Amino acid sequence: MRAALAAGCCALCAFCALAAAGAGATAVGQWSRQSTPNPPGSFESELFGVSCASPSACIAVGYGAQGVVHHLLAERYEGGRWSLAHPVEPPGAVTAELVGVSCPAAGACTAVGNYRNRAGLTLTIAEHWDGRRWSIERTLDPGRPYAHPTLDSGTEFSGISCAQARACVAVGDYLDRHHRSVALVERWNGRRWTLEPTPAPVGSPLGSASCDAPSSCVAVGEQRRSFGVVAPLAERSNGDAWKLESPPAASVPGSITSILVSVSCSSPSACIAVGERSTAAGGHAPFVERWDGSRWSIAVTPPRADAALASVSCSASDACTAIGLDADSALPLSERWDGSSWSLEPLAALGRDRTAGALGGSRAPHRRSVRPSASPPTTPAASIAR
Repeated sequence: MRAALAAGCCALCAFCALAAAGAGATAVGQWSRQSTPNPPGSFESELFGVSCASPSACIAVGYGAQGVVHHLLAERYEGGRWSLAHPVEPPGAVTAELVGVSCPAAGACTAVGNYRNRAGLTLTIAEHWDGRRWSIERTLDPGRPYAHPTLDSGTEFSGISCAQARACVAVGDYLDRHHRSVALVERWNGRRWTLEPTPAPVGSPLGSASCDAPSSCVAVGEQRRSFGVVAPLAERSNGDAWKLESPPAASVPGSITSILVSVSCSSPSACIAVGERSTAAGGHAPFVERWDGSRWSIAVTPPRADAALASVSCSASDACTAIGLDADSALPLSERWDGSSWSLEPLAALGRDRTAGALGGSRAPHRRSVRPSASPPTTPAASIAR
């Protein structure tokens, strides 16, 4: 279950919640399926992240596959339809993909991703969309190369959040000389990307960030402890420094793993983070935590036998939508927070040829994002649920 989620939980769809596009707390829309174009020559395409500056202006990102090679993919929603918005391939890339995007305005989006070079090293990429074209921004890659690089060596972005066009935070992880995962935080100030020190302990990749203001950001991920225990991780920035917070781990008997893969903050005192926890039966269950301005607490979600949440978006403290995968049915999962409780949302039918996959606007932290796959495609086209 975790491998499927981490390796591309949104093989069929990208998440485009009306709440994220500015819908009011009481305006709960319905999901409908939307068609998206495929890159020319691609036999498989996946969308991993989406951001909407308004209900009529969105950017979704991912990759298109030609054989075992992945190329950057971006699509633009405008005028009621999706069209290709061609990103710039990083020089020297053997295979590449975009994993996240953030649009504080219709003509100001920043997307991040990763690519593998000819030496086998994984490197990061950031690109800016000005409403007409993409341009590459130089990022920093602290990951150490090895004498014999592997697909797991280097640096990876997992998510990005931009409070303003010139105020973005991208998170992920890199591998040090001992092949250990180290949390990665980079900040964009409108001119350049810079590394920021993070207090996260070694073995703590970050999967997502949310900035409700340039000086107010939260990042979440996972922390690997002894005896196979994996606990949730959260840290907060005031614009000057990052500070660790203490989200509680799942207290359900038999659950030794509880991780957070996505976070959304509508204000400094209102955040929702989602992910998954293990169960005593060997399965997985949705895992949700809520920040109320003073502490993190575990939220109760509708019971599912084997499921996980991959992404969340909040337009207000009482209007959040989380999406993921119900493994029992092999169908996407959507849940909504109204300020007091979580409830399941019905999803649009995906069709007989699109029954396996999850909705997801971000991805779990992992080390496989630019690994080519020779396996048959699970779907002939990407699609959008809106």
